[in-house]
Amino acid sequence: MRRMATVTTMEERSDTPAKRGFYEPFGEYHMSWYAVMPSSELAPGKVKSTKFCDGRIAVFRGEDGAVHAMNARCKHMGADIGLGDVVGNNVRCPFHHWEYDGSGACVRIPSGDRIPNHTTLLTFPCEDSEGLIWVFLGREAPHRAPRLADCEEGKVLSRSFGIDFKEPLQVEPWALTANTFDFAHFRAVHHFNMDDITKFSDGHVRGWEGDIGEQGFMRIELHGISNVVSYLRKPGEAMKRQLGGLCPKGDEGLKLFMTIFTDLSDPSEAARQEAEARLDEFEALHRKIAEEDLAVMNSVEFGRVRLTEGDKEVAEFLRSVQTYPRTTIRKLEAAMTDGRGAP
Repeated sequence: MRRMATVTTMEERSDTPAKRGFYEPFGEYHMSWYAVMPSSELAPGKVKSTKFCDGRIAVFRGEDGAVHAMNARCKHMGADIGLGDVVGNNVRCPFHHWEYDGSGACVRIPSGDRIPNHTTLLTFPCEDSEGLIWVFLGREAPHRAPRLADCEEGKVLSRSFGIDFKEPLQVEPWALTANTFDFAHFRAVHHFNMDDITKFSDGHVRGWEGDIGEQGFMRIELHGISNVVSYLRKPGEAMKRQLGGLCPKGDEGLKLFMTIFTDLSDPSEAARQEAEARLDEFEALHRKIAEEDLAVMNSVEFGRVRLTEGDKEVAEFLRSVQTYPRTTIRKLEAAMTDGRGAP
């Protein structure tokens, strides 16, 4: 990962030579909820291995339906337990069949040997929410994973998917979510009327809502640092809702996971087909936008950022990014080893 460059407003301009690019080396990740896969990819009794921040995690769903996430490296000889299988509500390493429960504790060694000390794997808070599996980078999450407020079961149809970029997107999640508060962008590029909007902040959720002109009503919520929920109702159309979560995957760059929603007018098959068609169109649009954003973000070489008065919301967001807590899997592991974390 790369560090954010200094934020400079018109009143704070400096003659300091610009650095190359918008970032400089950093190496840590924000302590945030990250979407890691669609829920449909993790059926009961299944385990998957995936890159996550500066490491690799195993995510599994027990036969009871509960989801768990932990460091993927077995404490025995370092094999990837994400390539193993699930036994009841435990995950089993493929190499020597050591079993770990959802707390990360080694609970069985089939050879019959005594379980050694210090064989507990680092675990992460994990939730199944809105069609996506979420993992929090940290030992305890200060709030729940993102949720939508008005999706009544049976009246909304949804679809979840991941977007693989054609080449690695080597920026941090906040570089994309900063667009949430880029009112100058909305005015210039999307021709939104931003004069009648209301900004709000409620704990870890902040954003804005209001009438944006011919496009209708829009509400955008930033959950934490890396996840965005948006609502858009154009005149004469059904409400469109979307949830986007960005996951940093080390040298693979960012991956985007989304759940899109549309209203289901009634339970008939005709209504469902109409809703599915809207989701097809909505998904195609987001895949197109994602590729366009990739080309732009990977081309960015802002150097020292100089913002104008019209960018004050962006400046406020970028300052909050600089103070948002960060860590790494390596640091969390070290805390366990020296006794400050889990046993």
